[in-house]
Amino acid sequence: MTKKTVKKAQEFDNTNTGAAWTNKFTTWRKNPETGKDEVVSPELTGFIDIEGVEYDLAAWPSKSTNPKAPVWRFKVTPKKHAEEPETDQFVEGVAKAK
Repeated sequence: MTKKTVKKAQEFDNTNTGAAWTNKFTTWRKNPETGKDEVVSPELTGFIDIEGVEYDLAAWPSKSTNPKAPVWRFKVTPKKHAEEPETDQFVEGVAKAK
């Protein structure tokens, strides 16, 4: 019988990289100037790693007709991890906010 060699998956260094996906959730508001409904939620959402720190990423396409204007606008915020401790404390069965 021959032994099969199983290669371990090489760990990938995600430092200074990111990814974005099409946002599935859309938020609308009425523009006070035009009275028309407009999308205010980002078109793309994802994450970015900068120097080993993870951030949430949101991106909107530019609406400008100026050829020198950026094509996309980005917003980067600190990543909220699910494993972070709860913000509420329970005292005698009653939740109390910090």
